[in-house]
Amino acid sequence: MKQGVKKMKIVIDIEKAFESDFSLVEMTNGHRHTIKAYGSWNQWSGSDDYDRLNQEDYINYIIEHERTEVDHYEIADSEQDAIESEIIEEEGGFI
Repeated sequence: MKQGVKKMKIVIDIEKAFESDFSLVEMTNGHRHTIKAYGSWNQWSGSDDYDRLNQEDYINYIIEHERTEVDHYEIADSEQDAIESEIIEEEGGFI
């Protein structure tokens, strides 16, 4: 990550992460996954559900298959903050 102050906010409440336009979940094993970017939900091909339910399925899959737990969720207020906090890639893609 670039030098400087992280501009993301760590939140405990999953609802805040799901409401934010830029959000990420970090697991206790270090696995980081973008939930939303630019208000659009990341889509996991392992679930037939969409949006929030799709992401809940993915998080539960990671918990089960990597034997880990959710450490925290991160949210950012802007594209630049999301890039600096590594919620999204510099090109705007999902992590």
